[in-house]
Amino acid sequence: MAYSLKFLAANGFIIVSLMDKTWIHLNSILQNCRATKEYERKSKEFVKTANLRHQLSDEVVEHLVLYGMDKSYKTWFHHGEDIVQSSTTKTSSTYNFFRATGVCSSNVNDLDDDNNDDDFDSLLRDVESPLYEGCLKYTKISSVVELYNLKTMHGFSNVGLYEMLEIINVMLPKDNLLLTSMYAINKYLKMFHLNYKHIHACVNDFCLFTKENANAQVCPTCQYPRWKQNEHTKEILQRQPAKLLIYFPITPRFQRMFRNEETISCLKWQSNNKRMDGKMSHLVDSKAWDAVNERWPDFSLELYNLRLGPAADGIDPYKNMSSTYSCWAVMLVVYNFPPSMCMKNEFTFLSMLIPGPKEPGNDIDVYLEPLINELLELWKGVYTYDVSTKKFFNLKAMQLWTINDFPAYGNLAGCATKGKYGCPICGENSNVVWLKHSKKMSFCNHIQFLPQHHPYRKKKYTTARARERAPQCPTILTGVEVAEQLSEFTNDFGKGRKRGRGSEFDKGWKKNILNTLLDCKGKSKDHYNSRLDLTEMGIMTHIHPYEEERITCPPATAYTLSKSDKKLFCKRLFDLKLPYGYSTKISNCVDMENHKLTKLKSHDCHVIMQQLLAISIRGLMDEGCKETILRLCRFFHELCQLVVDKEEIIKLELESAEIVYKLEEYFFL
Repeated sequence: MAYSLKFLAANGFIIVSLMDKTWIHLNSILQNCRATKEYERKSKEFVKTANLRHQLSDEVVEHLVLYGMDKSYKTWFHHGEDIVQSSTTKTSSTYNFFRATGVCSSNVNDLDDDNNDDDFDSLLRDVESPLYEGCLKYTKISSVVELYNLKTMHGFSNVGLYEMLEIINVMLPKDNLLLTSMYAINKYLKMFHLNYKHIHACVNDFCLFTKENANAQVCPTCQYPRWKQNEHTKEILQRQPAKLLIYFPITPRFQRMFRNEETISCLKWQSNNKRMDGKMSHLVDSKAWDAVNERWPDFSLELYNLRLGPAADGIDPYKNMSSTYSCWAVMLVVYNFPPSMCMKNEFTFLSMLIPGPKEPGNDIDVYLEPLINELLELWKGVYTYDVSTKKFFNLKAMQLWTINDFPAYGNLAGCATKGKYGCPICGENSNVVWLKHSKKMSFCNHIQFLPQHHPYRKKKYTTARARERAPQCPTILTGVEVAEQLSEFTNDFGKGRKRGRGSEFDKGWKKNILNTLLDCKGKSKDHYNSRLDLTEMGIMTHIHPYEEERITCPPATAYTLSKSDKKLFCKRLFDLKLPYGYSTKISNCVDMENHKLTKLKSHDCHVIMQQLLAISIRGLMDEGCKETILRLCRFFHELCQLVVDKEEIIKLELESAEIVYKLEEYFFL
């Protein structure tokens, strides 16, 4: 017989009573067995000793008699039993999923009625319920997560997943808890409060159909219909929006983090782990963090207040590496967590998906409206229950900065990142030259970023008078100065009135250096047109192209590699043996026949630039040019360390100005 230990406090004594569980198996015998007086007596005792009820005792007893006991309720934690996690049960993905939503709590009794305990208790039981009797690998939740992840990774259709679930269900024992339809899975996942909002948007990105435009049928600016149109008949297809923004509210997910005691303890990590040795291993050690504490001391006093970093970039949802469709995702990173957690998938919150097929560009501000409104509400504070203290508190959050590449930085920050004023630091004072033959802008005279008495300045400007007239480093505008410049500026969103064609951005200047060193056709920055631009500018006369027997000959530069040098460079990378997981197999990216590097991922470029390039170019080029490249590799290596010295950051800032000046000297464009 199966019994449960029940501890009761009576008159200061601990009384141990054995609760019989055998009566619940009457569910599976005859239906009229639950109508006996014995079953009714046991049901009343079961309800009486429960420590959590949401209905009257008589109603619960009636439900037990009519419908029987829930088969998944095997650990009677509402009657004093402790939840024991089996060491052999596969719960890694399950608990990660729970932590992402902040559902799982170590103490069920800490929650009150307002927090929807019924759903919570049901979810908690599902964590412990095996997929079928005797299953040690999967629980009800882990099976849902695994199958849903499989559907997403391999692009299964709903019908395909339904048929697969039917087959698996037949293979499993009859009393299994597997969900057998997409409708059941979606309904089940809604219990995690992973709901989202569909927000209709104008096709030309002029507005969202919310607030005053909620009932509008056409865009108030461009008069384009809100709904899709038949391509041939132009008939409006009702209930099919022309463009749809998918928004995931972030406030409920932040609140649910405080229903998990383990997550709460991690959120307080930043309050006790600030380094005092002048080094940075986490953003809590940065000057920006200290500046927030000084400016808003009340915000910093509450340890649970969240500091966020929105990240935005384009993704390809179809995974076919096509540039014809670009969908943008905006995610939020919580920096309160320790370094080992803050960048994990479980704690990176997806806030919205901006549909394609074209990137939003500067019109991304239109789509960010619901997120900004929610962040403003979080700045004021939201009422949140803390399960560790069993109290409510005012949860606040603030945005520290944004995470993005340089083109997206221009879209999010609203500053120019291309064209004549493409430098965000120099702005209108940019020293830029239009290259007629290469058809692009070139930023020159980087010596202005060096200090006034730097040796490089004295070398270029021999007299004191010349050094005084030399260009000086521009001052970075403050927030107040930027606000004054934009005080009379009017945003003109929408693609209907848009400006001309925008320039396309290269994948990265790291590839540019490799392609220039190997002289890859069509990708090298040293080509005939660039030499003509040098001739027209009247600089670097020793590498101007010349004609010899009706053939135009470009002279060799300091970084030009001969055919044998290119072969040796590629062979060094091809023969490298790296530890497993250090990077992709570099030899697969080396084309020994054409002497070039292909299929390089972003991480591969980092590894080559920080460590492998310095080894590969030994003895292959001019010493001055090689030293400049080695300094560039060392700069990135120091900058990307796990622990960075604050004093080294100041030195690296000066080092970067010197490197850019030397790059301008050797790599002229």
